[in-house]
Amino acid sequence: MAASAAASEHNALYAELEELAVRYTLGDDPTKLLLRVPWKHGAISQDRIVDFLAADGVDPSRLKAIRVLDPSFDAWSLLRNTHPLDGCPTVGASARLLELKLDLFPPLPQP
Repeated sequence: MAASAAASEHNALYAELEELAVRYTLGDDPTKLLLRVPWKHGAISQDRIVDFLAADGVDPSRLKAIRVLDPSFDAWSLLRNTHPLDGCPTVGASARLLELKLDLFPPLPQP
């Protein structure tokens, strides 16, 4: 009984959340990678984005800059400490799409 109650509580929590789809490229590689995370808030911090990217396998020590696509101007700008999601396009039923371009430092030479 306790397991089913915990599962229904978990499902209720995630039912309230929207999905944030983070599409990003690494350096000069044109391959677009996609990361989906549950997100409810109208803004996201740069630190949370870095945490999500690190969980997806990006080495945070190589991040030189994170650029975000501004759909209003169809141009890239540096990601600020907090990024509002209200300007991000909606895709699907309830997902917001945040497009990022990651500028990376070159990898350190291996001994």
